[in-house]
Amino acid sequence: MIDVIIPAFNAHDTIRKSLLSICLQDVREDIKVYIIDDCSDKPYDYLKEEFKDYLDITIYRLDKNSGPGVARNKGLEISNSELIMFLDADDEFINQFSVSALKNSIKDFDLEIGILEVENEDGSITYYNNHDRCLHGKMYRRSILDKYDIRFNNSYRHEDSSFHELYLFTNPRTQAIEEYVYLYRYKKGSLTRNKKEYEEFKNYKSYIDNALWAAEQGKEKKLNKYLVEEMVINSVVYLYYEYQNYYNEDYSKQLIDWIKPLVLFYIEHNELIDQDKHKSVMDWYKSNFVGEPYITFDEFIDLANK
Repeated sequence: MIDVIIPAFNAHDTIRKSLLSICLQDVREDIKVYIIDDCSDKPYDYLKEEFKDYLDITIYRLDKNSGPGVARNKGLEISNSELIMFLDADDEFINQFSVSALKNSIKDFDLEIGILEVENEDGSITYYNNHDRCLHGKMYRRSILDKYDIRFNNSYRHEDSSFHELYLFTNPRTQAIEEYVYLYRYKKGSLTRNKKEYEEFKNYKSYIDNALWAAEQGKEKKLNKYLVEEMVINSVVYLYYEYQNYYNEDYSKQLIDWIKPLVLFYIEHNELIDQDKHKSVMDWYKSNFVGEPYITFDEFIDLANK
């Protein structure tokens, strides 16, 4: 069996399409759906009646609005199948083989990754294969989650990336397949797509907090140290280049203040990554950066370490 966990907050206008995409799956009878109502303004009970002939649906309502991470944790708590997928209430599986493509391929693996389609604001689609830092279009094993106590934190943004990073720190047997699996819908005004919320500068704070949380959890759980350090270096180098976009702006100092704890972790735990790997990370981000940095990476680290 496969558990599909759907956190839902006031998603009544979109969740039907999500459920219809599950109805179309050729392994529909092997799927259990868990809708975790994050204290929406009205219930979703009508969906059980509407889809009773097609889907096995369990609906659980949280006592208070707590965010998608808490909702997904409740879904993990009340479900029990070995194979787990997460579906947002405004997203869809691409076609009838989305779930079975992952299910049929995961036999000898702990993490199966399909092609992710991301809908942009202008209606165009961007495709991602072997994509990291999100949980969409992936199939996980409960036995790995339970063995290492991998769960979500209670933040409202980037909680999916920190969860996925933690899972990767267990060094799971991973495979990416050339199958289109998941459509990440653009929905104006949603939690992660509201320009006033998502694209504003303070989004970096959430990114940094979640990266640090994942690193600290990885250390505490004694997961793969190399993979933890690799993630931290990637995050710090990414933020170094993002800092250039705000250099001499009013909020550049704010970014430095936010990143201090992550840089401290980087300095204290940069033990296993050799110079060649460090250079390859720097070179990759530099190749995607237009212009020349205003300060060197070492100067950036010194600023954050004061």
